[in-house]
Amino acid sequence: MNSLRRASCPNLVVTTDLDVNRVLLLRRVVSAFSSVADRALEAAGLDLTYVQWISLRMLYWQGASRAAELAGKHDTDAGALSRMLARLEDKGLVQRRRAVRDRRCMSVSLTPEGRGVAQRASEVVQAVDEAFQKGLRSDERLILLYLLRKTKHVDQSAPVNAEQR
Repeated sequence: MNSLRRASCPNLVVTTDLDVNRVLLLRRVVSAFSSVADRALEAAGLDLTYVQWISLRMLYWQGASRAAELAGKHDTDAGALSRMLARLEDKGLVQRRRAVRDRRCMSVSLTPEGRGVAQRASEVVQAVDEAFQKGLRSDERLILLYLLRKTKHVDQSAPVNAEQR
């Protein structure tokens, strides 16, 4: 790591092993982003969390969806998603209905109010995203996006061998 750091990132200072653990760093960034986005959404007068906005955004772009599909795209279990959808339904932002083809499935869609809130919240979250990337040049933003997408598509079922480093 030291030779790589000196050659490609001369200003990078590593103080602990946790500073080079990419997953922990990503988790810290996501946690910080979520906290800042929650505060920004609240300051904008939107009774919505960042996690709730993710579901609204998915429904906004995809239209009605099955609850199970949302849970899979949200990387959460069906129970947690169901509780969140109930809160959004209580706020009048989504509606849930039994699917016509399969009565066991729930179809979720935005209400007209939910579409408006999703649009306003997207502007708030976009501003937070811009603030988080303010220190990056445009080429660095593209590289970050490329690397995150590339990492996202790693085969999660592949066995990991610590000796392959």
